[in-house]
Amino acid sequence: MVLRLFRHCGLIIHLLVVALPAFCQTDAVKKEEVDLKKEPWKEPLAEGLYVKPYLQNVTQRSIAVLWETKTPVIGHVDYGLDPAFGNPSATASESAPATLHEILLDGLSPGTRYRYRVRYGHVTLEASTFKTAPPDGVRSCRIIAYGDARSDPKIHRQNAELMLKHDPDLILHTGDLVAAGSTYDLWQPQHFWPTQIIGDQVVIFPALGNHEQNAANHFNYMALPGNEVFFSFDYANVHIIALDSNAGWTPHGKGSPQYEWLSQDLEAKRSADWTIVYFHHPLFRCHPTRGIESQRWDWHPLFEKHGVDLVLSGHDHYYFRAYPIGKVGLKPSRGVLYLTTGGGGAPLYPVRERSYGAVAKSVHHIVVLDVRSDRIEGKAIESDGSLLDTFTVTRAPAPISEYVSYEIFEIERELRAKIAELKPITIQKAGERVAVDATLSIPTSFNIRIEGEIAWEKSDKWKFSAAKTPFVLNPGATLSIPVKAEAAFPDLYPLPRLSINFNKLINRKEGFRNDRLAFQPIRLKPLLPIAIPRIYTGVQVNGKMDDPAWVVAARLGDFVAWQGDARPVQKFFAMLAHDGRFLYALAQAEADPKLTGSVLFTASARFQGLLDSEEVPDELHQAFKTSGISLSTQLAVSVRKKGQAWKLSDRISARGYAIKKEGDQLSVAAEDGAFDRDNQNVIGQDEHIALVLSDGTNAYVFALNAQGTQYDAKEADKAWNLDWLSSAIATENGWAAELAIPIAAFGKSLAEKEWRLGLSRGDKLKAEIAALCPTLTMTSQENRLPEYSYTPTDAGSLSPVTFEGVKP
Repeated sequence: MVLRLFRHCGLIIHLLVVALPAFCQTDAVKKEEVDLKKEPWKEPLAEGLYVKPYLQNVTQRSIAVLWETKTPVIGHVDYGLDPAFGNPSATASESAPATLHEILLDGLSPGTRYRYRVRYGHVTLEASTFKTAPPDGVRSCRIIAYGDARSDPKIHRQNAELMLKHDPDLILHTGDLVAAGSTYDLWQPQHFWPTQIIGDQVVIFPALGNHEQNAANHFNYMALPGNEVFFSFDYANVHIIALDSNAGWTPHGKGSPQYEWLSQDLEAKRSADWTIVYFHHPLFRCHPTRGIESQRWDWHPLFEKHGVDLVLSGHDHYYFRAYPIGKVGLKPSRGVLYLTTGGGGAPLYPVRERSYGAVAKSVHHIVVLDVRSDRIEGKAIESDGSLLDTFTVTRAPAPISEYVSYEIFEIERELRAKIAELKPITIQKAGERVAVDATLSIPTSFNIRIEGEIAWEKSDKWKFSAAKTPFVLNPGATLSIPVKAEAAFPDLYPLPRLSINFNKLINRKEGFRNDRLAFQPIRLKPLLPIAIPRIYTGVQVNGKMDDPAWVVAARLGDFVAWQGDARPVQKFFAMLAHDGRFLYALAQAEADPKLTGSVLFTASARFQGLLDSEEVPDELHQAFKTSGISLSTQLAVSVRKKGQAWKLSDRISARGYAIKKEGDQLSVAAEDGAFDRDNQNVIGQDEHIALVLSDGTNAYVFALNAQGTQYDAKEADKAWNLDWLSSAIATENGWAAELAIPIAAFGKSLAEKEWRLGLSRGDKLKAEIAALCPTLTMTSQENRLPEYSYTPTDAGSLSPVTFEGVKP
C-alpha cells in the first residue's frame, strides 16, 4: 500500500476529535435530577417545615438560627440555660411572616452552651443546643474541614455522622455544597438533609464553590460575616480567612478589592496563634489533567510573607497534602502547608504523584484539626472511619527533605511562556532533517547561589551539540537553557526531554525536594502533503477492508499523540481513496474490547445489500416487511444484538429503531434520538475516529464512535447534517471504521478549490488523541512542560491534500 505525497494546498479531511470533555476532565455545572421518592431525605418533617433549624455565624456573644417553612409565618426562638426554657430564658421573634427565617440571638456569654427551640404558628420543634465562641485567652479548639459534598447525599450524610462523632467546635466547608446552586430543589436533599444531624448544633462556614453558581439561593440560605464572599473571623486562638477563588465572580489579582482586603487583613496585628485560609480552587494539586489556578501567583506570596500556617481548598475530589512550600533562603524555612479536601460526597477524581506531594488518595473523607497553643494536629479520616493521614503544623522550620521550593514553580511558569514563543518546525516531506537551535532565557528569583546541570535524556534518534551543560546561578540571575538538537523525519519520536538539575546550594548543606525539572522543549508540526488516489472499483462500506480498492489507497500511519512528543500508545492507521463521487476512509485502531461493544452485525451499505446478507436472520427480514417503516435504497444501517433485542439504526436520518423479540416474533418500532448525530459525546467522550474536510472557508466534521453512532457538523453548527455512509465493526484487537462521504456536497469539482486534510482518533482507554499533526496550542496544564490542547479543525494542524485523476 502506497502513501503518495504532493506539495499542494487543499481540503481539510480529518478523522478527528472536536471536543474532549472526557479526556480533559472539567468541572462544568450540570443540572442534576433528584428522585425524592426513592431517597431518605423525603422523611416526614414537622407540619409546614421544609428545612430544619441550622446555625450560622457564631461569635462570642451572638449566633444566627435559620430554618425554612413552606408558607410565610412568624417565627420565634426560645433560648437560655434552663433546659425547660423557664425563667430567665429569653425569646427572639420575627417582626413579619417569612418562609426563610433568620433570627439573631445576641447578648450571649462567651464559651457558654445554650439550649434553644424554634416555634412558628402552633408548631414547636424539638430543642437543640449551641455553644458560643470561647472567651479571650482560650488557646485550643477542634475544627473540621471538608468540601465538595454535592451530588451524593448518602455519602455526605455518612461524613456528617462522622463529624458528629468527633464533636467539632466549628466546621469549614471548602465549597460546592450542591450540584447547582441556582436549582432550588437541590439544596434540601444535597445539603440540608445530610447536615441536619449536626448543623443544628455546630456552625458550618462555607466558602463559595463554582457549583454555588454565585446564586441567590446560596446567599439567602447563608448568614456569614462581612460581605459573605470573602471574610475573616477569630475563633479561640485561630484567625480564619475565607476567600472567593471563582475569579469570574470576584477578581483576585493585585489591585482588586479582594486582594487589597486580604493584604490588609493579613497585616493586621492580632493575638491569634494561628492563621488558616480556606477557599475552593487549590493552588497546588495532584489532579492528572487540571491546570494551575492563576490565584497561585497572587495569593501564595501573601500567605508566605505573612506566615499563614495552613491553606485548605476543595474542587478536586480527593485528599491531597503537599509538603510545605516557600522560598529558599540561607536558613531552612517553615513554608506554607497546602491541603485539598474535596471528598465530601461528589464523584471522586484520580490522583497523580507530584514531587511536592506528601499524601494523595482518591477517597471520601473529612479532616479533623485539633488546634493547640504550640501546634495544630491534623488527621484525615475516610468516610468509613479509617485513618487516612496524620500531620502536625508547628512553628519550626520544615525538614529540608520535606521542603518545596516555590522558585521552581515560577521557573516552570516562565518555561511554559518561553516554549510557547518558539515557532513550531514544519515538516513537509519524509526524510527531512530537523534542526533545533534556540536558547531559553529564564529569569529566576533565588536569593542564594545555586549550581546545577542541564542535561538531555539519552536518545538514539537525536544528536545533541552538548549532552550536558553545567551552570552557576547567582541570586536573581537569568538561567540560560540551550536547546540544540537534530534528527530526521519520521524517526523522531519520542521527542527527547531536557532536565534542569539544581544540584548544590552554596553555603547550605542540603537542597530542597523539587530540585529537578524535566520538560520537552521541541515543537514539531508534520504537515506532509497527501495525495488521495482515484479508484475505479466499488467499495462495500462494511469496515472489513476486503475491497480491492484499498490495495492502492493512500495509507497513513505516522500519527502523533496530541501532546506532540510521542507516537500513540495503541496502534492506529487509516487509508484514503476516492472515485470522483465519494471520499472513502478506512481506519483500524487497537482498543479495549469493552469499548467496542458486542456487535453482531453492523454495516453501512445499500439497504437491499443488507437484507440480502446471510448475516441477517430470516426473521429480521420479515419484521421489516411488516413494520411499515419506509427506508431509502441507499441507507446506512446497523444491526446488533443486545440480550434478546435486535437493534437497527438509520444513521442517515439520525433515527433509531428498536427491534424487539417476543417469543418467535420480531417487531420494529421507532426509537427517537437513539442515534443522535448531534450528540457531541461521540467525539467528546467516546472511543472514536473522526474526519474533517475543509475548503479553507468551512471545516466539515464527520466522526464515528466504536458503536457506529455518527456525528457531523459544519464548524460549530451541529445541526448541519449530510447523508453519508459509515460502518463500525469489532476486530480481533480493537475496531475498524469505514466511511463514504459524497463529494458533490462540497462543490461540483474537486479541482475547483484547494483542500486540506487531517485525521485523528480518540483513545478513550488511554485518554489521548492520535493525530496526523497536533495543534500545539498551549494550555495552563501543570503536569507536563509544556501541556497542549487539541483543536482538530485548526487550519494549522491540517495537511494539504490533492485528489489524483481529477481534471481542473
